[in-house]
Amino acid sequence: MDYDNVEWFAALHENTDNRHIHLSFFEDEPKTWDSKKREYRYHKGTLSKDSIDSFKERIEKRMNGHEYGLHQFRDRILEREDSRLIKPDLNAIYESDLKEMLLGLYRILPEGKWGYESHEMDDLRPRIDEITNYMLTSDDQAMEAYLTLIRRLKKRDEETEEICLSQGIDPEGKLISEAFQKDLYRRCGNRILAYLRNAKGRKAEFVKGSSKNQQERWNEKARKDWLFHRTARLNAEVEQEREGVYEAFQRLLAKAEHDRLVEEGVIEAE
Repeated sequence: MDYDNVEWFAALHENTDNRHIHLSFFEDEPKTWDSKKREYRYHKGTLSKDSIDSFKERIEKRMNGHEYGLHQFRDRILEREDSRLIKPDLNAIYESDLKEMLLGLYRILPEGKWGYESHEMDDLRPRIDEITNYMLTSDDQAMEAYLTLIRRLKKRDEETEEICLSQGIDPEGKLISEAFQKDLYRRCGNRILAYLRNAKGRKAEFVKGSSKNQQERWNEKARKDWLFHRTARLNAEVEQEREGVYEAFQRLLAKAEHDRLVEEGVIEAE
C-alpha cells in the first residue's frame, strides 16, 4: 500500500491483565489494480507473517537503547508532582534526585581508579547509566537533542540494513546508533566516576587534638559537602562530553549524506 494513501489509528486497552494496543489502518482511495474487473480496488485486508514479523522488529528497534528509559524518568518527575497545587520546580526536583542517586553510588563505589568499561564496574554500570539517563532529562531541550540525534542515527541504520540485505552484505560494523550510545554512556560514565572519586578524596581541616573518630566524621562531612555542592560542575562536565559525542556523530551523518549525494550525482566530489 502507498504510505501516503493510508490513514491509521490505535487504541490502548488496559481492561485485561495484559495491556495491549489495537492498530487499525485503511486506504483513502483504491489503488490496487484488479485485472479481472479492469478497475482499481482497495487492498485486501490480509497481512503476511513476514510483514507482521518485520513490523514487530521495527517496533523493537524503535524501543531499543535508552529512549524508553529517558521518557520514564521524565514522566516519573511529572507524575510525582502532578498532585501539587503549585507548579513544580523541576530544577529543584532534578537537583534533589541527582544528589540522592550520586550519594547511593558513592556509598558502594570501590576504591581504585576503575573506568566505566572495566570489569570491576560490571555490577555498578547500570546505576551509572541510570544517573546518565537522569542527566539527559535535566530539561526538555537536553532530552529532545538526544532523542532527535538517536532517531536520525537509527533511521540511517535502517537504510543501511536494507541496502546490505539487498546486496547480501553483513551490516555488522556499519551501524552507528549503538556505537553512539555506547560512546555517550562511556564518556559520561567516566565523568561521573571521576566526580565521585574526587569527592572520596576530600579531607577536612582538623582542630588540634581531635580524635581519629572525630577526624573521620569530619572527613565524611567534607566529602558529602563536596559531593552535594558541586553538582553544577558535574552537569557542565557531562554536558561537555555529551556535546563532544553529538558533534562527532553529526559530522559522521553529514559526511554520509554528502557521500550519498556525490554517488547519486547531485553534487560533485570535492
